[in-house]
Amino acid sequence: MVRAQDVARRRPWRKILVDWAYARLRVMGHGESLERELEQTRIRQASLAAERDAYLRQRDEAIGERNELLRQRDIAIGERNEFLRQRDEAIAAGDRLATHLAHLQAGARARFRPAHLRSPQNSIFLATLPKSGTEFVRGGIHDATQLIDPQQLWDAELVQQFWTGYCNRADVGGTGLFVSERLNLSELSNLVPNGFLQASHCMANYHNLCTLRDAPFKRVSVLVRDPRDATVSWTYHVRTLPPHLLHFNSFMQHLPADYFEWPHQRQLSFQVRTFLPAAVNWIESWLDAAERPQHGLSIQIIPFPMLRDDPLRMFEQIFAFHGINDYDLSRITPPTVGERNFREGGSGAWREEFSEEDRVLAASLMGSRIERMLERLAVG
Repeated sequence: MVRAQDVARRRPWRKILVDWAYARLRVMGHGESLERELEQTRIRQASLAAERDAYLRQRDEAIGERNELLRQRDIAIGERNEFLRQRDEAIAAGDRLATHLAHLQAGARARFRPAHLRSPQNSIFLATLPKSGTEFVRGGIHDATQLIDPQQLWDAELVQQFWTGYCNRADVGGTGLFVSERLNLSELSNLVPNGFLQASHCMANYHNLCTLRDAPFKRVSVLVRDPRDATVSWTYHVRTLPPHLLHFNSFMQHLPADYFEWPHQRQLSFQVRTFLPAAVNWIESWLDAAERPQHGLSIQIIPFPMLRDDPLRMFEQIFAFHGINDYDLSRITPPTVGERNFREGGSGAWREEFSEEDRVLAASLMGSRIERMLERLAVG
């Protein structure tokens, strides 16, 4: 009985030991399986790492090849740029040579124009106050005498350069405009003694008077106008200038950037403060030159009323002054609004156009200079 009970008590411990042993075997089996899986994972990782390294090596090789291609491309671009630079230098040298040849040809045309093409009439030098009828008078002289403007002999490149306001060529009669104009002796001397009409807005400064004397232009006709009326006309004229002439106009005066946005009265006030004083001084320079003959020039002053009231008589006086006898007044085209820069603005228009402030400023600025100047013109 006792043995049976002892056996019964021992059986649970045996079962526990069996279960433990069985569990241990299972764990050991799982461990080995885990070890195998880990080993396989390590193998796969090593394979992936090898593939990655191969890809990276191929990438680096591709980058190296790309960089080599870029280096070769940069060398090719550098060689191309050097070729283009040499080409541009060759073109520039060719352009300079062509310009030089054009200069020589223009000078030759002026110097050696055949006698049957170059008019035998005496050459005329005409100085005019801007907006005093310059284009009409110049055109009328050409119509009646066939004297030609030197610009008719200019090559296309010179014409383009001159009117841009930046021209360094020597084969022009002068540079600048109005009070900044400086006459060029070497070219003016090609225009005498016959065949040409040289019109200019130049001032009678010492350089210009000496240049005219040495050219030699012995006689000069000067067209003047009441500078107050010229100021009004100039204000209207500036508004009609095409954009490509604004730089050329800068020889004469600086215009504020928003000038063309201003109303008319503000533009006129600006010109009263800039153009008007210059115009008065310009007229005074020629009147003084006409009264002081030590420079060796004979100067004819032509007041604007003569052009306005009896233009044919004015042309006759100009031709007589310069010793021109062969002319035909019937060829002169009458002034037409919109042609030859003609605008129908009457004398004394400044009285209606000037504001009271502008009148006061003009009077205080110039004092009696206007009156004395007009009296001198009337006496002349």
